[in-house]
Amino acid sequence: MSKLPQLITTKSCPKCKLIKEYMVQKDFAYEVIEAEKNMKLCRNLGIMIAPTMLVYHQDRIEQLIGFEAIQKFIDK
Repeated sequence: MSKLPQLITTKSCPKCKLIKEYMVQKDFAYEVIEAEKNMKLCRNLGIMIAPTMLVYHQDRIEQLIGFEAIQKFIDK
């Protein structure tokens, strides 16, 4: 069973809001992680930009950084 992609967001990020709306339109399943509440995770993964999506593969975690990269992944 694969793990759902996780979207790292912040409360004040306008692009985070846009990508969440886009994913709802595309009926894309994901989990939200609020960066402010998960600073240790973000620091450990080197996440400095929101939105960032974590995509889990068998042997690695792929980071998609920014609205455009996430949108491209969803559309493929």
